[in-house]
Amino acid sequence: MPKRASSLGSYVMVFCLFFIPGHLNSWGSLEDLERMAIRITGEAFIKNQAIHTLRVLADEIGPRLTGTEAAHQAALYCLDLFRKFGLSNVHLEPFEIVGWLPGPALAEAVAPFQKPLRIDPLGWSKNTPAEGFVGEVIDVGHGTEEDFERLGQAISGKIVLAGLQTPVNPAQATREWQKVDFSAKKGAIACLVISGTPGGLTRTRASNYGGYSAIPAASIAYEDGTWLRRWLQQGKTVKIKLLMDNKILPKAQAENVVAEIEGREKPGEMVILGAHLDSWFLGPGAADNALGVSIAIETARILSSLNSKPARTVRFVLFTGEEQGLWGSFEYVKKHQDELDNIVLMVNLDMTGLMYPGVLNPYGGCSIADNLMELLPMLGGLGITQIENRHPYDSDDFNFIAQGVPALGIQGRGTRDWSWGHSYADTYEKIEVDKLNMNTAAVAIVIYYAASRPNRLADRLPQAEVIRYFKGKNLDKILKQEGTWKKLGFPDEDMK
Repeated sequence: MPKRASSLGSYVMVFCLFFIPGHLNSWGSLEDLERMAIRITGEAFIKNQAIHTLRVLADEIGPRLTGTEAAHQAALYCLDLFRKFGLSNVHLEPFEIVGWLPGPALAEAVAPFQKPLRIDPLGWSKNTPAEGFVGEVIDVGHGTEEDFERLGQAISGKIVLAGLQTPVNPAQATREWQKVDFSAKKGAIACLVISGTPGGLTRTRASNYGGYSAIPAASIAYEDGTWLRRWLQQGKTVKIKLLMDNKILPKAQAENVVAEIEGREKPGEMVILGAHLDSWFLGPGAADNALGVSIAIETARILSSLNSKPARTVRFVLFTGEEQGLWGSFEYVKKHQDELDNIVLMVNLDMTGLMYPGVLNPYGGCSIADNLMELLPMLGGLGITQIENRHPYDSDDFNFIAQGVPALGIQGRGTRDWSWGHSYADTYEKIEVDKLNMNTAAVAIVIYYAASRPNRLADRLPQAEVIRYFKGKNLDKILKQEGTWKKLGFPDEDMK
């Protein structure tokens, strides 16, 4: 993490991404903003309906896998809420995807002992033959690129066991889809990734970035994966039978939900508040991400109820396909290319509310950080006391940042227990109402501020500067490996 600039005390980091277009004027009346912040906070704590929205999404609709009927019902529910709260231009924006539904996933050790093993498919995994197959297991450790290179041809024809055993250099740690990709390239017939959460919980993620995996891939429970690993460490030959029968849907439809509050003075300029509506199939996705969606919708209700609407348009976008590779936000950005220059700020909520608010993250935006200093005193009572630049990558704001759009994250303080994420245990009771309310207030204040201040927080960044920033954060390698570099339209010479 970059060192903080001493000239700005403990708040703003050195590395700056967004260009400062000269000195920006301060808020016309901070006293007016403070009065509005007090009203917003009162709404967020006294009238907050977000917990009800979250309960409907998590308990009634349940898992919202991209492209499924449940995901569509969730979109319609949110559409109705936006209309109920008086927003305009409320609509769905559909797009086509490669679809997939989880099916039976069975595994059993057949040597050196017989034992049923608990697995669940990784998303968009390829199937085994209908009768399954038996294969010898090879342990690749964590599953870094170096692990696979070290074992080389020994992997061919085997079932890879990977996960845990964090590398000495954390930067070498790989994601599930990378382990699957490395396995396939070395000739493995399947890949099992050990869940890092004890208690029989499997955890799913995408098996491939953008489509189906080349080989069957699954998450195996911590206890079963480590049991297999112990036998391998004793030099035993371990074999398992694997059967996976998912439903492959070459074409399916997904949709983003869009609604807005039209600006009273500068309707052509906009602040975007986004959150992903989809979840994985194992659990109802209460924290990931019914939580972020409920805060976004509650922010819409609060801002719509104010006597004084923001000067700029506030657009709310609930993306789908985030879990599979940020599909929804990519499609949104592609569809709205002609509006990107008019976006003064993009704020994304992904599990926002699981922790108490604590940090504003402008993703390298030095001018944003400078301007936000005047806002910090109003957010201090909610726990937000610092501004830190942390790199973007894992959620829907990435596709906006990749286009040079100024972005801001509202992130938590302290440590977060998310060991149950992407599992059966991502359920309603994990949510704490006081954290939900505090984050709602903070989000609504930030959005109102960005949409109403006299000048923009920052200008859009040219592509060359975005590329420089990504390389400075060492993101270029993984973006090239997953195909995102090319997908973003970055120049071919940067593929070398």
